[in-house]
Amino acid sequence: MGIFSKLFGRSDESDLRGNAFINVPNDYSFSCPDDAEACFAVSDVFTISGKGTVATGTVTKGSFSVGDRVTIKNTDSTTTVIAGIEQFRKTLDTIHTGDNAGLLLMDVTRKQVARDCLIIK
Repeated sequence: MGIFSKLFGRSDESDLRGNAFINVPNDYSFSCPDDAEACFAVSDVFTISGKGTVATGTVTKGSFSVGDRVTIKNTDSTTTVIAGIEQFRKTLDTIHTGDNAGLLLMDVTRKQVARDCLIIK
């Protein structure tokens, strides 16, 4: 029995070949509201001293630009403005569907945005 079998409780390692790790079940997927112009699925949140709160994740629909007014969808909806966008140490003005990036959010604490939240425009 191999290491993957022990970790994942599988008796046949052939299940782990090919695209087994790419085809992740979609039971935790983010559902973007139909009326939203753009959606950003948050995967992690950081606080940068002197800058503010940064939400990292993926644009699932539409596009976001610096200066856009957005709403953080969680237990209570919080409205904020995107102060900056960074993608792999490059500062950008706009990101589009499929892009992974970090959004610097104005006047937002780390408690107001969390993993699995949606940022919508």
